[in-house]
Amino acid sequence: MQKNIKNNFKDNNDHKTLERESLEHNLLNKIHYKKESSENIKLDNYYEKDIANKEFGFCFNCNKPQTEENWCLNCNSKFFQKEFNNWRSENMHIDKFIQEAQLNARNNNEVIEWINYDHFINVQYITRGGFSIIYGADWLDGSIDCWNYEKKNWNRITQKNGIRVILKSLNDSSNIHEDFLNELKNHLKFLYSAINNYSNFVKIYGITKDPNTSNYMIVLQEMPMGNLRSILMIKKWNQNDKYYNIYEIASSLSALHKCDLVHGDLHSGNILFKDIFTAYISDFGLSKPADQSIDYNVISGVLPYIAPEVLRGKPYTKAADIYSLGVIMWEFTSGVPAFNNRQDDFNLSLDICRGLRPEIIEGTEPDYEELMKRCWNTDPNKRPTADELAEIFDVLSTKFIMLMKDEERKSVPAIPAIPENKSYHPLTCYTSRKFDYSVKLNEILNQEELNNNDHKTLERESLEHNLLNKIHYKKESSENIKLDNYYEKDIANKEFGFCFNCNKPQTEENWCLNCNSKFFQKEFNNWRSENMHIDKFIQEAQLNARNNNEVIEWINYDHFINVQYITRGGFSIIYGADWLDGSIDCWNYEKKNWNRITQKNGIRVILKSLNDSSNIHEDFLNELKNHLKFLYSAINNYSNFVKIYGITKDPNTSNYMIVLQEMPMGNLRSILMIKKWNQNDKYYNIYEIASSLSALHKCDLVHGDLHSGNILFKDIFTAYISDFGLSKPADQSIDYNVISGVLPYIAPEVLRGKPYTKAADIYSLEELSFKFTINEKDDYKETILSESLENCKVSSTILDINQEKREKS
Repeated sequence: MQKNIKNNFKDNNDHKTLERESLEHNLLNKIHYKKESSENIKLDNYYEKDIANKEFGFCFNCNKPQTEENWCLNCNSKFFQKEFNNWRSENMHIDKFIQEAQLNARNNNEVIEWINYDHFINVQYITRGGFSIIYGADWLDGSIDCWNYEKKNWNRITQKNGIRVILKSLNDSSNIHEDFLNELKNHLKFLYSAINNYSNFVKIYGITKDPNTSNYMIVLQEMPMGNLRSILMIKKWNQNDKYYNIYEIASSLSALHKCDLVHGDLHSGNILFKDIFTAYISDFGLSKPADQSIDYNVISGVLPYIAPEVLRGKPYTKAADIYSLGVIMWEFTSGVPAFNNRQDDFNLSLDICRGLRPEIIEGTEPDYEELMKRCWNTDPNKRPTADELAEIFDVLSTKFIMLMKDEERKSVPAIPAIPENKSYHPLTCYTSRKFDYSVKLNEILNQEELNNNDHKTLERESLEHNLLNKIHYKKESSENIKLDNYYEKDIANKEFGFCFNCNKPQTEENWCLNCNSKFFQKEFNNWRSENMHIDKFIQEAQLNARNNNEVIEWINYDHFINVQYITRGGFSIIYGADWLDGSIDCWNYEKKNWNRITQKNGIRVILKSLNDSSNIHEDFLNELKNHLKFLYSAINNYSNFVKIYGITKDPNTSNYMIVLQEMPMGNLRSILMIKKWNQNDKYYNIYEIASSLSALHKCDLVHGDLHSGNILFKDIFTAYISDFGLSKPADQSIDYNVISGVLPYIAPEVLRGKPYTKAADIYSLEELSFKFTINEKDDYKETILSESLENCKVSSTILDINQEKREKS
């Protein structure tokens, strides 16, 4: 007996090996096949191309071209037709649907049958969905393979006890409506499209009827590995899986969208796996109640996956499917369903409409993160298409190869650690259901948008006013002060009045440098950064601060709440947080303390964690000093700048963190499409960037890493440059012979080992100007080249390769 068990185990492993080799072979064939083309057939209709090219040979019975190996559409349609009188479903719509499917079946995957219920054995309940109940069963007959001309009957794919199938019982479907059958027809349309593109699909074998409940049941191909939700932890621990699996999902979704159909209920419970490697999408609108006409104004689905515009009552679109896919992408990285720690209720739907998305998992690859964020963008027009995602992930899946061998794959820890804030909420629901929140959501959100628009109008008017003042101010001149040192001119002209405490000229309204430096000095013993270089830097900044924008503070880490991971840069990790204190405004002489700019929960800031910075070097502090030099210069010229509030230290990693002003609109790269379609924006934005760059260059400093990811926007109108050399590794002396940056923006002379110069910054600025017009995505990963590239050849561009011929900022 033990010998038999061992032999069975060996046979099972041999079978798995063959399956895996077959999967690898099919994957390679799929990649190879997509490289072929045809003049007569559209490139992505691979199956139709094969039929047109008569790849399947000719029928020996009628001599017409076959539509699949051993499948003649002409002959088989007649064999099916002869059997029409041998079965009845008791529903004319179902009869008609099955007959049409059989007459048009180009291969055995497109065949739908009526199957009598008594042909199933071992029927077992599995689960209940939103509008259906799922059973497993053994189908004794097995599915049609091809026609047997000798026996004059169908050859079938079966085993000793039949084949295992899924029975999906449709609630209240005894009197099924024709429009529900349209959903089955839509599934068949998808199946044709998926076969044409060699995308994955779940086969529908046929329809049956439960004699006990009189409900109709759809007979589906079994997916032994279950759904994605049940294996999320496996995918989390085998990170390369996600690239090929998302390619498969996007490819199938693309096939669906090419039929002008939308899924409308895409979530990880509807992503099925035949084996651990291969993903299929299922339930193409089949979750609608079967006994009533389909009302597309009814919102139904699983709440965390429903696009915000759908929650607000707009119709399902292809872009809404992409939103759902973005949430599924996040689940591949987290190992848990989205918002599993929140109750599925009105408050969650309101937060989603306000912009709440799952928190990015630390360590997520930047390329993947950007695609995910594009998918769940609030604006449907900014989401990528399924076709675009399929193409991208097709490429990425060849770069990040899925590991196929058991010994290469990672096992899920026996008891995976789940943070307390990630544990499941008892009222979380992941089955499809109806929602009627749209009216109430729109009442609240429309009022908020109205108030926000009023606020934006005031901001815009203020912006226009400041812009006019700036233009007017620059026309003035002074004999004693250089024309472009506007702020120093104001100080020299005593524009800010006198301090009521010491009677000396103020350097800003409500700011006396003479007095405030003393107030700061008195507090020097009340804080320590545990690094003498940082202490000295902060103290010098405070003693010389001419206004509250030039103040740098030491901020204890426990003064931050709601710290959330945002993204990873080349040499740092970025977090968002609420700073409870808020930034210094001015001295309060009555309270003998600082007035601070804050709100109820503090102010939102950015924390930039510097890798390996526990033993930070003084020369890195010189970079911070350079930022402060730039800030002085920018203020002097009324140029834009990103404020540094201070420095803190992460107690968990001992890494130092720079506390920066938040830029809610993100970087230029994320809003390039907006800029492309609002072409006048570029003139003022490039003026702002050039003005800030000019302020930097007047300090005899260069940026050295200027690209669209370092151009930030506080609002849609106002551009800021950031990262003035702060992206250098914090734990080592800065070597200016090392080439670092984003390759498309690096000047050719720098690539060949020459030092960064002001002209090199201008090269980067011209590349940025080009991006405003074409919305071209670039490879934004930080590139470090530790050796001079003496033999680097740069292709000709619109940018002048001769640095001496470039215009100054």
